[in-house]
Amino acid sequence: MAPMLETLSPTALNQVYGPRLKEQMDYCSEHPEELSKILQVQKQVEDVKNVMMENIEKVLDRGDRIELLVDKTEDLRFQADNFYKSGRSLRRRMW
Repeated sequence: MAPMLETLSPTALNQVYGPRLKEQMDYCSEHPEELSKILQVQKQVEDVKNVMMENIEKVLDRGDRIELLVDKTEDLRFQADNFYKSGRSLRRRMW
């Protein structure tokens, strides 16, 4: 377990954490392909995120268009009913 940070001097931090940092830096220098894999995965995640955002936008747009179509359908049905009633009334007056 590492000593409390408050009680350590700056040089003591080097002694405590220096070897571990060096080990990590050496690993990164010797295995750049590992870092490359991580970057590839991060890029893939970002690409998937962008595709999902586009899909969500498309679904929302489609929902708006469906609502508009439903409104127009209801309006057309109302106009058709009025036309039918007007035609029937006119026919009765004509006979």
